[in-house]
Amino acid sequence: MKINEIITEDSPVADGKKLAPDQFAGIKGLKSLPALSMNKSNGSFYQQYRFGLALAGAPEITTPAAGALSGDPVMTTYTQAEQDMIDFAFKQLGLDPHGGEPESQLNLTDDDSKESPTINRSSTTRKVGAIALKKK
Repeated sequence: MKINEIITEDSPVADGKKLAPDQFAGIKGLKSLPALSMNKSNGSFYQQYRFGLALAGAPEITTPAAGALSGDPVMTTYTQAEQDMIDFAFKQLGLDPHGGEPESQLNLTDDDSKESPTINRSSTTRKVGAIALKKK
């Protein structure tokens, strides 16, 4: 007996005919998107997200298949308490929060918040001084 005769992955596909006849009759243009299915072993929430972005911009805006932060999940921490929560979650999974192979966390930026270089450093409106109120 071969392993593929024992183990099968159930990848259900959408079947509009399983809808009640009155529901099926009222849905025009119903489409299943098996290429984006989460039921498959290579399913990806990120791919579904990128599809949503591409759909929102279609057809005028071209959307790349992957963005700058594609692949691994990303998180931001503003406080040490948030970092402690992430570390605790890794420990709950039996992972080293600050090491391991592959590493559990990679710092992409430091913990300092800086202004963007494109921020205006001076007012774009002219200085008019104090506003005098007219007394009655």
